[in-house]
Amino acid sequence: MSSAILAPGFVSRFKCLGADCEDTCCKGWNMQVDSPTRERYRTQAPELLESVTGEGDSTIMKRDPKTDYCVKFEGGLCGIQREHGEQFLGDACHFYPRATRALGSEVTMTATLSCPEIARLSLFEDHTFADENILADRLPQSLQDYLPEGLTSAQALAIHRAFMNAALEEGVSPEHSFMRIFTASESLARITTSAWPGAVPFYLQHADTHLPTSDPRATDPVYLLQALCGLVAAAKYVHHVRLMHTIRDMEHALHVTIRWDTLAIASLPDSAHAAEALYTRWRNEWQATYTPLLKRYLAMQVSLALFPFAGFGHTLPERAAIIGIRMATVRLGLMSILDATNGTAGKNDIVRVVQSLSRFLDHLAGADFSLKIYTETGWLTGSRLRALLS
Repeated sequence: MSSAILAPGFVSRFKCLGADCEDTCCKGWNMQVDSPTRERYRTQAPELLESVTGEGDSTIMKRDPKTDYCVKFEGGLCGIQREHGEQFLGDACHFYPRATRALGSEVTMTATLSCPEIARLSLFEDHTFADENILADRLPQSLQDYLPEGLTSAQALAIHRAFMNAALEEGVSPEHSFMRIFTASESLARITTSAWPGAVPFYLQHADTHLPTSDPRATDPVYLLQALCGLVAAAKYVHHVRLMHTIRDMEHALHVTIRWDTLAIASLPDSAHAAEALYTRWRNEWQATYTPLLKRYLAMQVSLALFPFAGFGHTLPERAAIIGIRMATVRLGLMSILDATNGTAGKNDIVRVVQSLSRFLDHLAGADFSLKIYTETGWLTGSRLRALLS
């Protein structure tokens, strides 16, 4: 039986590249196997049980220790899907890179930039954010409902769309759009959820009158890189080739080196000037061209978080702040590849930067360590966030 789902256009346009994907989800990830899938294997294809490991909610697909690919990855394709059909894939494999959530009676679907093809579609294709009604033959076994008490499904969808529209508003820089979102989020956190339908449009419309004063630090660009590397080291993710390529671009652009054993920063004598020159080139040479792309990145983060109802963080201002810090990190990555190519970075370069950072940041296990780092830098406050993005 098909289910009606509301999704932005890039979801229906997405087709898995299979063997042509430059960073397959079949490598390097613990893809969970849900209990109904395990039961299907047990009763209908018991030989597939040899491909899974773990118990209960910790059951995952086995990976080849030599290649880090899923053991059923064969010739660039999934052997389970080829031999048994798509219905034998667990939810994690079946739905990735899509994310399906409920707002009461409404089911929404979006996708993550950690997939290279989704990055291409959402960052470069036109008219990809307009909502479409699609039919799905399958829903996740554990479909989480994010509708808060005091709101109807229609009200919650209208609130989410208001934040999406704020992220995509024409004539407004993505940095300014984000600060409006953050400022509105701080205001929303002080009132009851039932008051949000009327308050969200008002807070977004009048956010400019409440923007915090910028509190800059000359060290922010380097600390942004160091914070990223701290998260990478804690997650033991330093083996990922595409992400490390992006980090090396950032090191080169800032004239610094991260020492992975201590996470200390080794700086060249001109590193402060290099950071200033990099941001000056962004403002004077590249910003106008890449503002639409960064605006789409912001919208993708709002979409993935089903903002303001879900996301990474414990409170609404934290969830908003983390989106802003991620956008600042991605912007630094874009600056760095533009610096490396003297402004001639191609689409594949841009996709590699955004996708490699998203593959890591969008899939962190929890927010606590990130929040600890960002608290120490002060970036969870409005004045420091505005400085980070200014």
